[in-house]
Amino acid sequence: MTDQKSMFKKQIKHSEEIAGTSFNKVVVKENCRTLLNALGNPTVIGSPDDKIQLQWQFINSQNKEQVFTIYDYKSDCSIKDITDWHIGSKGMSNEKIIRHLKEYGLEAVIV
Repeated sequence: MTDQKSMFKKQIKHSEEIAGTSFNKVVVKENCRTLLNALGNPTVIGSPDDKIQLQWQFINSQNKEQVFTIYDYKSDCSIKDITDWHIGSKGMSNEKIIRHLKEYGLEAVIV
């Protein structure tokens, strides 16, 4: 069995493969400090349209069609106060994303 955690690589810089992801009603129920401890620095800080403050991007190293992102969306809160982080994805089931995030010790739920 392949180690799923090693299949998904966090991107260091923005990747074009992320284009086309969408929110599929899955959120990570953690604070920013927990995400930073589990995932390291975000891939993207800020967005040109000011809708996102932080975003982590992941791509399956064996199947570039499977990608997901973790991000805040249109949050009026300070980063430190956010506890619901959106998951955007393409090519993956919600259940697969939730399983993968559990490997990082993160709780994700379908809302």
